[in-house]
Amino acid sequence: MVENMSQYLKREDVLGKLVIDAEANTVGTVKDIAFSPTGEFAFVVQKKDSEEEVTIPISKVRKIGEFILLKEETKAPVRPPTQPQIPPQARQPPYGAPTQAPPPSTVPGQAPPQAPAQAPPPGEALVCPVCGYPNPPGTKYCLRCGAPLPEKKKKKWPWERF
Repeated sequence: MVENMSQYLKREDVLGKLVIDAEANTVGTVKDIAFSPTGEFAFVVQKKDSEEEVTIPISKVRKIGEFILLKEETKAPVRPPTQPQIPPQARQPPYGAPTQAPPPSTVPGQAPPQAPAQAPPPGEALVCPVCGYPNPPGTKYCLRCGAPLPEKKKKKWPWERF
């Protein structure tokens, strides 16, 4: 099958042509043609005023005539990175500031944490340093907010201090 060669360009037809970007600036001059293993062709362009070469895929070319005109590159708008929004009830107060008990969990489908059936006697309760909830002895984490609880220190006899 013989195809019409008028729709194809030869290597010598593009070598030496100026490459112009979409902003009408000269990028450089075509020095060679390259192709990838996947069959994509590209121009090897020597940048203007330097020895550096760049490869420009044919898919980025808008028109080939007296010059090679590149397509406009669509760039996504760059947004500054944002800090995740923390709901006021989840923010930690400064160290040493008085705290309030956080509200029970409001996650859909999840039951709020349950308090123990009977509060422990006041002398035996482990009070949460975050929310102030009295927890039963032996618990390692607060039953209301999940904060780690301080370990209850075993009293030592005077002779055991050393």
